[in-house]
Amino acid sequence: MGDTNAMVSVGFAYSGGSGVERNPHKASEWFERAIEHGDLHALVLVGRLYYRELNDIEKGIKRLERAAELRYKESYIELAFLYADKTLEQYAPKKAVDWNWKMLCDGVDIARPGILYRLAQYYWNGEGVEKNSTKIKSMNFRDSIRCLSCHLWDEDNKKLISFKQSSNRVA
Repeated sequence: MGDTNAMVSVGFAYSGGSGVERNPHKASEWFERAIEHGDLHALVLVGRLYYRELNDIEKGIKRLERAAELRYKESYIELAFLYADKTLEQYAPKKAVDWNWKMLCDGVDIARPGILYRLAQYYWNGEGVEKNSTKIKSMNFRDSIRCLSCHLWDEDNKKLISFKQSSNRVA
């Protein structure tokens, strides 16, 4: 079957040039081997490598989206940043907003303050969503930071709704 930890370690070595000559192509080969043996983290590592270093953004997105389908949460972070990158042809603020909401509501707690900040920026600037300062004020930030809830204020119906009921979600 193979030791996926060893495969990922060799991939890291080639990726960073640790003990071997730096070679992103060889790193991707080792990460791909680990994926063939079921390593989900390698999906994110190779996805990141493809879009950041090997200039194969579509292949990177494909790997990251596959990891996201399998609910590997680190991929959500990568996808949110990738789609928010205005220097890329794939810049898609709506997708960036969706992935930030997905992170917030699926419990990517380590990034919670940054997620809330980015969502506030998107709503303030109207990037990927309708500009809406009222929504920013009504978001349940304090509770979200404490990991207690993920709700939006529905201004039309004057009620708090869960993220799963709102239109701002990744299907």
